[in-house]
This record gives sequence, C-alpha cells and structure tokens, in this order.
Amino acid sequence: MRKEVVKSSIYNLAVIINILGLVISVITAFFLLPPVIPLFYGNLQTTSQITSRFLYPLPIVLSLGFSLINKLVDKETDLFLTSICKTATLITTIFAIVTLIKIYLLVGYRLV
Repeated sequence: MRKEVVKSSIYNLAVIINILGLVISVITAFFLLPPVIPLFYGNLQTTSQITSRFLYPLPIVLSLGFSLINKLVDKETDLFLTSICKTATLITTIFAIVTLIKIYLLVGYRLV
C-alpha cells in the first residue's frame, strides 16, 4: 500500500511541475519573448533553427505527455519497469524545465 502511494506521488509531482511550467512558459511566450526564438538553442547556423515564440512551450508539452504515458504504462508493469518509468519521468521533467530556462536566458527578456 505504501509503495503505491509513493509511486503515485512521484508521477503527480511530475505532472504538477509540468503543468506549472506550461502555464509559466505560455505567459512568458506571449509577453516576454521576441517574435522568433531559437528553439534548438545550439549555435545558430541557418534560419531553419529559428521558430515562432508560440512553440516555446513545446518541450514542456512533450514532457507532460511523456509523464502521462508513463503513469498509464506503470499500472500494468513489473517493479523494474516501474522504476525506469519513474526515473525517466523525473529526468524528462527536469530537462524540459532546464531547456526552457536556457532558451529564455539565451534570448534575453524584454519588459512589456
């Protein structure tokens, strides 16, 4: 019983962080970012690496989808796959948040 509560709370924490990050990234995309941003934040080589600011929440949306899929898959699997799903969900959530912060700091900010 205790393991079920811990397992569920890890996924719930990841989903809450993803939803909070989604809300913050949408607000940031609409009010603080320039019209085009480098979504693929490496060295810009061509204009194909620059996208609209409305795609800024894409990493967190993908992370949220991955977290929900892992939560559904986790109910029907064994202990080993459960631990892999939990770890992958947390890592994906952290990387999505870091990606958004990195893009925001790379582009800079402008006040409204």
